[in-house]
Amino acid sequence: MASEGKHRTDWEHLFFLAIILAFLVWYLWTAAVASPTFSNLILIAPVGAVAGILALYVGATEIFGHAAVTRAAAFSAAAEQHAPSRFRAGSLIKIGLLMVLFGAFVAAIPYAGFDVATFVFVLATLWLLGERRVLFSLSLALGIAAALSVAALTLLTFSMPLLIARSLWRAL
Repeated sequence: MASEGKHRTDWEHLFFLAIILAFLVWYLWTAAVASPTFSNLILIAPVGAVAGILALYVGATEIFGHAAVTRAAAFSAAAEQHAPSRFRAGSLIKIGLLMVLFGAFVAAIPYAGFDVATFVFVLATLWLLGERRVLFSLSLALGIAAALSVAALTLLTFSMPLLIARSLWRAL
């Protein structure tokens, strides 16, 4: 197609992705060589696999392009005049606020505990992203905080600072 011929590969982007992928492979390899046990790789291997898959996907789309996007851009006169923005109006402010919320979440963990900080973070994030159903937000935040706290108690080999979950876990 004519629109497919207009795709240009950004080689600098691909080179940067290759560096990230090489570092990721090296990191996973050294972690597995250091200790191939389940408790060592429980967090590293899944995150590494997802990061590798995402890097390969981004690389493939950089090489081959998004056919649907290029076809839609060819039929739209407005898209030919100026490139569409990746972000909607106001989304950069939300992204900045989410970054601030995440920083506050990480800073609050030693003081409020992972369970309480997670509950407040999820609740604040839901509200920031437009969820206004109180019962739904509270139950989702509580469910996520409980699931992550139980996972921290059972899977991690080090003690995670928890305020409520540890005493509830001991009571069971």
